[in-house]
Amino acid sequence: MPIFQKNLDNFGLILRGRSIEKIRLAANKFEDFIIVNNFDKEVGATGKYLQGKRGVQLVNMELTAKCERKNYELLGIKDIMFSRREKKGHRMAPIGPYRQLGLRVHFTPDEVWKCLKDYPNADKRKKFPNTGMLGFSYCVYYLAPKNLWIVGLDFYHADYLFRRSHQTVWEVQRRRTDSNQLVEVFVKTVKKNPNINFHMVTYCEVLPNLPNLEIL
Repeated sequence: MPIFQKNLDNFGLILRGRSIEKIRLAANKFEDFIIVNNFDKEVGATGKYLQGKRGVQLVNMELTAKCERKNYELLGIKDIMFSRREKKGHRMAPIGPYRQLGLRVHFTPDEVWKCLKDYPNADKRKKFPNTGMLGFSYCVYYLAPKNLWIVGLDFYHADYLFRRSHQTVWEVQRRRTDSNQLVEVFVKTVKKNPNINFHMVTYCEVLPNLPNLEIL
């Protein structure tokens, strides 16, 4: 059973870039949302804007993505989705720790993986460049809302608002983003989907003016 209905009027995608500090600019525009990976540090800056909505956490395969129980409860999150297809994910994903917290476990729908060809070299590796872009592709190609509200996708033009010790240094992440052409992939995706209005809170300064892209 799908976690969210498709073709909602509004949907939120919340990442961890520094622009998340301006989540107030979009928070009243959606009731359903996804957060990406561990959000324990971000709850203080975002929790009051996300409480009372319906959220799901998209996680990679590392246990560092898991939040503390109190933060799942604060955000009302009852479902997590792994960044793998169900067929392979069941063999690889650390399901147990999430189920111990009473969370329902899901895997990324097969339809999302068809767009791997949009990402340079990703199709060969059978893996998205990062979890955030997987979340973006899930929202666009699977959910296809009329309005997609994106917060915290800065393409590393600014560092995280809250950095973790295990994370790759910012300069390396920025170079990887550039080499993987993630801004270019994002722009092409926006252009290919004129049926979706994209609204962004971002510190990325190189996005072009597009008829269906609004920078808040």
